[in-house]
Amino acid sequence: MNRDGQVNQQDISTIIDYLNTHADITKDIITSVNTVASSSDTHQQSISSSHSPIKIPMAGANSYSFWVSTRLRVGNVGAVGIINNIRWYSDGSNNFGGGIICKVAQSDAYIQVIGIDGVTGFELNTSNHQRITSPPVPFETYTSSSPLNVSGSGGTPNSDCGNFVIYQIIINSSVSAKYTNTEIFTWIYDET
Repeated sequence: MNRDGQVNQQDISTIIDYLNTHADITKDIITSVNTVASSSDTHQQSISSSHSPIKIPMAGANSYSFWVSTRLRVGNVGAVGIINNIRWYSDGSNNFGGGIICKVAQSDAYIQVIGIDGVTGFELNTSNHQRITSPPVPFETYTSSSPLNVSGSGGTPNSDCGNFVIYQIIINSSVSAKYTNTEIFTWIYDET
């Protein structure tokens, strides 16, 4: 049986955003809400006056959001089958606008995000995040016909399953101040 993680048809799965504020890992359920990538390590569902926007950098430079670490989680549903064949994808188009890139990678462990709160995150790469399994690529690389195959499986109620999918927004100096368009990332999996 194939289920769409966004639909959450029987509370079998939820999508979790991991944060590590003040040395405590916080997990926020983000299955049915927006997640705003920002220049802080806080889960934000909407843009508000307290939002930490990604700053437009000086000419020739880039600014980075803090890493957004997401993972699939089995809900509190009693006995379920094994969740496997986990995939993640986008619609294949970057609708954020010119000068804005979103890169994605897979990680076999959570690593606390690094950056300067309210200013910029550090670039998501294999030097700054030693647990990503390959260099990050533009998110639109992964589509429904060619998804990111997320390693791992699970099935125990109230437990995480599969690797992390981590993404980061990158802004270059050509961008003018604005709110970006929304992108939808989809998780799918098999339950056997």
